[in-house]
Amino acid sequence: MIENFKVDGFKSLKNFEISFTKGINVLVGPNGVGKTNICQALSLLSSLSSSTLYEAFTQYGGVGSTFNAVNTDEERSIKLEARGRVKGKLGDDQYDLKYIYSINLSVGEELFITEEKVEISRKGPKKAYRKVLRIIQKDNEIDAKVLSKDLLGDFKIIKKGQKTLTIELGEERENNESFLPLMSKLFFVCHLVSSDFNKIKSINIDPNIARLSCDITEPNEMLGNGRYLANTLHFMNKRSEYLSEINLLLEQILPNYQQISPEISDISYKRYFALKDSYGNKFPSNTLSDGTVKILALLVGVVKQKQNTTIIEEPENYLHPYANTLLINYLRDTFNDGICILTSHSETILNLLNPEELIICELKEAFTNCRRLDNIEEIKEVIADSGFGCGYHYIAGNLGGVPIF
Repeated sequence: MIENFKVDGFKSLKNFEISFTKGINVLVGPNGVGKTNICQALSLLSSLSSSTLYEAFTQYGGVGSTFNAVNTDEERSIKLEARGRVKGKLGDDQYDLKYIYSINLSVGEELFITEEKVEISRKGPKKAYRKVLRIIQKDNEIDAKVLSKDLLGDFKIIKKGQKTLTIELGEERENNESFLPLMSKLFFVCHLVSSDFNKIKSINIDPNIARLSCDITEPNEMLGNGRYLANTLHFMNKRSEYLSEINLLLEQILPNYQQISPEISDISYKRYFALKDSYGNKFPSNTLSDGTVKILALLVGVVKQKQNTTIIEEPENYLHPYANTLLINYLRDTFNDGICILTSHSETILNLLNPEELIICELKEAFTNCRRLDNIEEIKEVIADSGFGCGYHYIAGNLGGVPIF
């Protein structure tokens, strides 16, 4: 779970820093202030943990669309730093880790990593965190230093008495790939950190894409835009604990809703889905409203993310205010041990939020800045006394006497 994130050089993010808390973190601000850029920078971090630089940057339009001109030298750069916590289990051994990870990227004639670091601490028997591993990649060489061998855990490549492992990557491995996939095979603590990044999920549902049928050979994990929803529902139908949560919320939103019905065509062997009502009627996905398809896809996207980091952009689109109300309450309950990052322009959603859940985004000299509100208790009193919610005071340009623009 990422608790603090620093970015320099990505789109409108210059010397940018943001902190997240468990539960809902809502990015609010006018169009064009960089809310989506914050979300994309987090998604880039996730992509880099499992893809090459070229694969990761292609989804954002290439380097010309991503590197900003914040540096005066010939090579422009992007720096990402994430601090967080992650837990895991290997056999009977429990791992409770803190980590600091950073990666510096540069572009000239090529796109390459100039430096990459990770420092991992593990909670010991006395409940204190001790540094166990520090890894640095620079000049096509990886240096891994063991800082606490007794707490490092399962490893097989470190010889008795050895504290440093040096790996020369060689010319066959260009310096355009993170060391995390390789180090994850050598150290379980690195596997946990890499998994924390891999599980960052960005959701921006397009109902027209989500309702499409799927070939049986296509992936069974829904993409952030809703693609492969039909295949995902087919496999989720075998895991009733996931569908029970989804059904509970859909029963409150959709009149006469009874259940989801995964279907498959006898002719094309393509999967699709339908919804059944309490009268026995079945409604295939191509007949469902955009709002119905979106709320279903949103719930599928978050139901397995409870202890991870999830990004949802403008959830209010296509949804009735009542559905937004139920969704926000569900997300707040669901992410009591994880992080849910939302972007929103909806007064309905803002009125459902507590002031401490808001992160105000602004532009300062063409670069994105963000801050949380001060004097939370005073602001709560103002909202309570006025009878209005956060949304009213936000749109009015003031929350508890604190200007937000």
